[in-house]
Amino acid sequence: MIRIARFTLALLLAAGGLSAQLGTPSSARAASGGWEACAARPVPLPSPRVLDPALQDRIQQRVSTWRENRRTRYPGLSVALRWDDGRAATAVSGVADSNSGRKVAPATPFALASVSKPFTAALALLLDACGVMPLSTRAASLVPYADVRPEATIEDLLRHEGGMSDWLTDKYTRMNWLIQHPNGKVGPKTAVQNLLPRGEIGDFDYSNSSFTLITLAAEKATGVSWRELLQELIIKPLGLKETAFGPVAGASRTHIWSRGKMRPFGQPGWGPTRSAAAILRGAGDLFATPRDLAKFGELLWGDRLLEGSQTQLINGIASLTGLPWSYTVGTMMDRSWLGTLRTYGHTGGYSGASTTLRRIPELGVTVAVTANGMGTPGNYADDLAVNLIDLLDVAAPSSAQAIAGVSGVGLTAASRANPEPFPVVTPAALLVCGDGSAASGSATTGGTLGWQDLSSGGDGSEVGEWSGRATALAELPDGRLLAGGVALTRAGGVAVKGLAVRDPKSGAWSPFASLTRADGTVATVTAISVDSARQRLFVSGDFTTVATKARRTAAKGITMLNLKSGRWSALSGGLRGSVLVRAISLDTASGRIAVGGKFTVPGKAKGVNVGLWDPAGGWTQLVASSPSAAISGLVESVALTTSGVVHAGGHLLIGDSEALMARWSTAAGGWSASATSSTLGDAPRALAVDAGGALIAGTGIGWYGSPLVRESALSGYGWERVGGGLTLSRRTAWISALAQGPDGRVAVGGAFSTSGSTSLQNVAIWDPANQGLTGLGGGLPAEPDALASSAHSLAYATLRLRSTAPGGTGRTCVTAWGVPVPAAPATPTLTATRRSITVRWAAASSGSAPTGWVAEARASGHATRSCVAAAPLLTCAISGLDAATKYSVRLRAYTVPAGPSPNSAAVKVTTKR
Repeated sequence: MIRIARFTLALLLAAGGLSAQLGTPSSARAASGGWEACAARPVPLPSPRVLDPALQDRIQQRVSTWRENRRTRYPGLSVALRWDDGRAATAVSGVADSNSGRKVAPATPFALASVSKPFTAALALLLDACGVMPLSTRAASLVPYADVRPEATIEDLLRHEGGMSDWLTDKYTRMNWLIQHPNGKVGPKTAVQNLLPRGEIGDFDYSNSSFTLITLAAEKATGVSWRELLQELIIKPLGLKETAFGPVAGASRTHIWSRGKMRPFGQPGWGPTRSAAAILRGAGDLFATPRDLAKFGELLWGDRLLEGSQTQLINGIASLTGLPWSYTVGTMMDRSWLGTLRTYGHTGGYSGASTTLRRIPELGVTVAVTANGMGTPGNYADDLAVNLIDLLDVAAPSSAQAIAGVSGVGLTAASRANPEPFPVVTPAALLVCGDGSAASGSATTGGTLGWQDLSSGGDGSEVGEWSGRATALAELPDGRLLAGGVALTRAGGVAVKGLAVRDPKSGAWSPFASLTRADGTVATVTAISVDSARQRLFVSGDFTTVATKARRTAAKGITMLNLKSGRWSALSGGLRGSVLVRAISLDTASGRIAVGGKFTVPGKAKGVNVGLWDPAGGWTQLVASSPSAAISGLVESVALTTSGVVHAGGHLLIGDSEALMARWSTAAGGWSASATSSTLGDAPRALAVDAGGALIAGTGIGWYGSPLVRESALSGYGWERVGGGLTLSRRTAWISALAQGPDGRVAVGGAFSTSGSTSLQNVAIWDPANQGLTGLGGGLPAEPDALASSAHSLAYATLRLRSTAPGGTGRTCVTAWGVPVPAAPATPTLTATRRSITVRWAAASSGSAPTGWVAEARASGHATRSCVAAAPLLTCAISGLDAATKYSVRLRAYTVPAGPSPNSAAVKVTTKR
């Protein structure tokens, strides 16, 4: 079950052990840009996803019960959990200040104590990566007055192997003095001078003074204060808005047992006093909320914050010692905390505070616990973290394991885990949109298929010029690409409001329509679907208005655009209530759509959260014949089959029974559960129907079952793993998006690396004809937020990459699987009349086959005119020109989806009089 490693609690919580020795990392970036060039460039985390309300309730109940049973030690505590797929939970209990009775809230900051050390370590590794303060730097060379061995390096200090004593603990009275003298004249220099003799270089000996010395060395190396360094290099780039140094207004107060009860002590806003913070600095003076802590932990130990050798130092090498516990750089690696699972993190505490931050890669979970009391052995905040993981890690149902094709029926994930190190992503891979080769956005590699970068505006603008998240994609019948998302206000360098479009003829992005909520803010677009046969476009989200230059249309949550007339409309009067439509499924044969989310379907009876719209008859309410067959709960995904069966995924109730998947059919007279927690590890976040009629479901993190399963009528609607299944090395796989292709194949996106013996990096294609999963080139560097499929491209994808600029918070990548842009056309021949120019050209003998050509005529002081020809035509006429005018004509080719070629050489011609 669960085994817990205990550590000695002195005046400060300390962790001990041995660590592996590594060579000094090489600099990844030059220091020429100064210390600002060292700022973190985190890979953004997935957008928030719905958590099962029942699970949230169980977490809150466990937290409340745990604190109540220890109320004489902890007046208040706060907890946050994050799953790698975007789900998150918070829970609080008790009071932040027992004198005033102020209650703990999720936004209440707590003193972190030694959990500050991973922040210091991350900053030191960033300074190493950019060459400003290499880990091989001898601390004494920067801080000569410190009581540290001359040969001790920054890396030695980070590992507590610098042979340096600890000012706080080498004399047991010092913490008491800091508490009794809250404004004592001490500072970071105090913490590194007049120390008692201690161990040798290479011997682990926990030292807070070592981390205080790192902050002083960093200040000397950069010339700026420690607080500014941490703020500018880590806190701001990571978006940690609830992380700060003392004094912090509204923070939880430290408490100790005094005169028969827990009472606050020290100074409000400090942990516990100003003088203690001055001594500790990077060893223990930060404040944060658990939700900020959990976000930091997921980035740091999830290979999304550091790069290359730096992330290896903190994320994987320590276990090569073979020991169950070891200390890397500012991090505890523990294989005894939870079965044999590798966990990364740190504990912290001093008089009146207890904190823990843990990440378990194998489970894809990060947990943070903060408490404002003092535990005894067996009652640390760390114990609650173990308790919560124990709540989540329930025994695997045999049915789910059978579907996944795994053995060990009834065992928990903790007892089945592989404790070995996990590989890290190559840093360069998280900087490049597309293949990162000449094939991406180039015309020099012929017609070789590859991932093409579609992010930029086609005019040399930076590919990172996006604001918001691109989480929905679809290709229009003319080859243009639509993108919508969360707070999408900029796309390819152009201002937009919720919905943007890219024209492959120019490669440029432009606004398509403005989607806003009732308060005027830019809405979230959750899904886009195109009915090419009927020239209809459907868009869903949380908007109330869709606007173009021509008109404004009221439409709540779902809207349709007639692509022939250009008119937007609500569907048959629209949905009712506070509408959020999360998913759309189109049946191309009938033109009907099914939608799911949170809403009421118009009509006499009460139909909720799932609706069926028919172009001939409008909305159909899927109303059950009895309450026991009615559906409730937020619907996250839907699928509509040609036979009229509607599937819905989410954390649902059918009557009073829980379900992760539900099926509607008229024969059943209502909804019936098709999958529960004994079948799937999590609710399906995406659904699709393949060419064989099988329902494909992709789930979030589920520890026991395959994240990609299918249900087929041929097997009596039984569930089975898709192909060889999908796994992620040393971590847990999950699905982020599915897209049905026009040929019946299904594009699959998520966090995974293999299917059986086949390497599939975050994207795969399911082909029901050969019952197999195949890859697309080298795959994608990160899990996609959205996928689309069309006749032009087997897969379009959006994903989040590391920023190219220090301090950047990440950038959007829009990419498509296809041939690169064509080569620049040869010079065309022109024939001019009074009002037109006929352009003729020859097809290129090499390179990608163009989808079409664009010829453009320009003249100073005159309107620019153009003509377009689709392949295989090799001529077009530019009309509407002015007579007796000298025009410069250029020709370019384009492919869908890659975009335009370079222009041909200009040819000048004068129209006749």
